[in-house]
Amino acid sequence: MTNERSDTIENISGEPLIQKLAHLRDQLAARERQCLELSQELGRLKSGGRPQSEAMERDNLQAKLVNAIEMAHLGPWEYDVVNDRFTFDDYFYKMFRTTSEQVGGYTMTSAEYARRFVHPDDISVVGDETRRALATNDPGYSRQLEHRIRYADGTVGYISVRFFIQKDAHGQTVKTYGVNQDITERKRSEEALRQLNEALAQRNELAEARAKQLQNLAVELIEAEEQERRRIAGLLHDDVQQLLASARFMLQSCSHSGSDLEEVQRLLEMSIRKTRHLSHELSPAVLDHSGLTAGLQWLCEQMKEQFGLQVTLKTDAARQYKRAPSKVFIFRAVQELLFNIVKHAGVKNAQVSLADAGDHLVITVSDSGKGFNPSILEAYPPKAGLGLLSLRERASYFGSSLIIASAPGKGCRLTLTVPINVASENFQQRDSILARQEHSQAVAASGMGRTRVLFVDDHHVIRKGLIGLVAGQPDIEVVGEAANGREALELTWQLRPDVVVMDISMPEMDGIEATRRIKTELPDVRVVGLSMHDDEQFAASMRQAGADAFVSKTVSPAELLKVIYGIAHHP
Repeated sequence: MTNERSDTIENISGEPLIQKLAHLRDQLAARERQCLELSQELGRLKSGGRPQSEAMERDNLQAKLVNAIEMAHLGPWEYDVVNDRFTFDDYFYKMFRTTSEQVGGYTMTSAEYARRFVHPDDISVVGDETRRALATNDPGYSRQLEHRIRYADGTVGYISVRFFIQKDAHGQTVKTYGVNQDITERKRSEEALRQLNEALAQRNELAEARAKQLQNLAVELIEAEEQERRRIAGLLHDDVQQLLASARFMLQSCSHSGSDLEEVQRLLEMSIRKTRHLSHELSPAVLDHSGLTAGLQWLCEQMKEQFGLQVTLKTDAARQYKRAPSKVFIFRAVQELLFNIVKHAGVKNAQVSLADAGDHLVITVSDSGKGFNPSILEAYPPKAGLGLLSLRERASYFGSSLIIASAPGKGCRLTLTVPINVASENFQQRDSILARQEHSQAVAASGMGRTRVLFVDDHHVIRKGLIGLVAGQPDIEVVGEAANGREALELTWQLRPDVVVMDISMPEMDGIEATRRIKTELPDVRVVGLSMHDDEQFAASMRQAGADAFVSKTVSPAELLKVIYGIAHHP
């Protein structure tokens, strides 16, 4: 059976299966109609007419009938119900791949017919149809059914049986007659089609699973890239830049000076500037500390500084965006779209807009440049636009959509719609503020008249560098040091310094949140923001939190001392 199925599939592989099946059905129906017409014509000729000419015509029609029966794989039969006898002819036996000599004549009982030719599993189907034909009161009753058969060589095939009944004067069924049609080829074609459809469905499922797997891998790769960017940026900020800044503080606190010392200082300043720039490129810290809008403002400034692209940013989105992956994704998407404008649009102006649309943020990036035909993105294999295709895949991962509106010579407008979780930020006061305000004011009488300073930085070398910087200043007393914002808050309550020099990027609690709490709970304490990032966005964030001043770690020690003295004596 397996070999026969393989042969069938191989034989029909030259044309589509559906067309083949339709062709077979049409051919069999046409042959059946032809046989019926020829049989009727033969009966008419037998009933009368001119003997010689009619005999010739009858022989011609007989030959045509034989040809049609053989081509249509037909086998006529009659069944005498009263005597339980089937009558067949040579065409019937030929269909079953046997002869009357091999079977033992042209007649047999219904039981013998079922044993020889009907598939055992389908005997009940044939029996039920026979009983219905015998029991019906309809003299015009006819039926058509399909069932499996057994050829004389033991192989399995299929036939379509069409039969009619004949009743006597008492309304009893006395005869049935009909024709069998071998439909094995059609059935095998249908089975081959079913198998191919199943295989196609399995391949489609596999393809969809692979596509989903590739999409997940692509997203994981993007996330891994972003994590690696953050790791390298953190390494630059937390280690290299801090060491350079500490060395610079120590060099500037030296009493000796000269051309060599100035050159070392110049090289350190250059190294700090370059590593800071690289750190921003890898993972803009302003995005984490100041939010999406500030991050995009920084990006627009960078596009102008690096590529001369003047970007107009318009936003009416006032929400605080809490989902960090979405925030980073939006930033990277806009960055990539602006870079595409630099590479392909041939213009020096672009527009970026953010619109708050309920549960979605709508980001639009547009230009009036060369434009392109978006259909190139649908070509396979893709001819261009791999960056946009990748961005569209990433967008779908976040439940977002990217709509591209462009035409050659008419610029480009890309709209990114991102669902976001938003929540207003509630600033909670410490429950123990009143109790802690009763904390002893007598911290150390010997400290009166001097500016008491608390240094807060998560890098030990920076803290030591800052302490060393003010160690020789008679009017400044270092009362403590803290490694994170939480420690800074605790020590500020305990030590009551005049000035807290606060780093921004720290674990557990960053300098912005620590500053906000200190200024809320102890408004008389002055806070100087300190950061490796020389960026106005960080300065703005610290001032919004209540800081009295902001200083970059790259400024001279004299400038830092000037700021400390200035705010300490400010009324």
